[in-house]
Amino acid sequence: MSKLKIFFVRLGFYLSLRLRVYSTWSRIHRLLFDSVAKGARLPTFKDFEEMVPFVRGFVWRPDSWIDLGDAICTPEMVWWRHLNTVDHKVGDCDEFAAFNSNVIANSIKAGVWRSPVKDPQFLTVGWLTAEGKASGHNVCLLNDGNGRFGYMDYGMPAFFGTKQQVVDAIRECYAGPGNVAAAWGVMTPGLAFVEAHWGE
Repeated sequence: MSKLKIFFVRLGFYLSLRLRVYSTWSRIHRLLFDSVAKGARLPTFKDFEEMVPFVRGFVWRPDSWIDLGDAICTPEMVWWRHLNTVDHKVGDCDEFAAFNSNVIANSIKAGVWRSPVKDPQFLTVGWLTAEGKASGHNVCLLNDGNGRFGYMDYGMPAFFGTKQQVVDAIRECYAGPGNVAAAWGVMTPGLAFVEAHWGE
């Protein structure tokens, strides 16, 4: 894999986060396609033990043309798909991360959340596979309130230490051997920019 290709893929990931391209594209998608779920009321939960069985009931599906490449649906749309489609297919990691971060944030705001976790955010991690293909994964980034970070995607959360250790764990789990870090970034549950980091 050439250094030039690595540079341009890293630059693309980084700028899509730093310049809010990813979040803006998702907002356009939401305006065009998610109106059916407008007003849908998200559930609230008291802890992960109560929440995770619901998340495990969701069915993963790959992005299609309606996702405009890799846009992120509203968490209300995720919930609406789960309740109103026969196959319960809600979306890919983007939609799981959007649902998880928003539901935890709403549960905290409603005063029902009892887990020590606070300030859930949306974390996106990008890399190049050993074959040179740009890829990535999105999760709900968690802060345990004691300076330790972790993530939740399809089941119970896993905690590590720093945000960088969470990013490394995601790459180790999903990217496969020989991958090269591209960039990673954090947004609020509402997709407002928080931070972006180049490469490692």
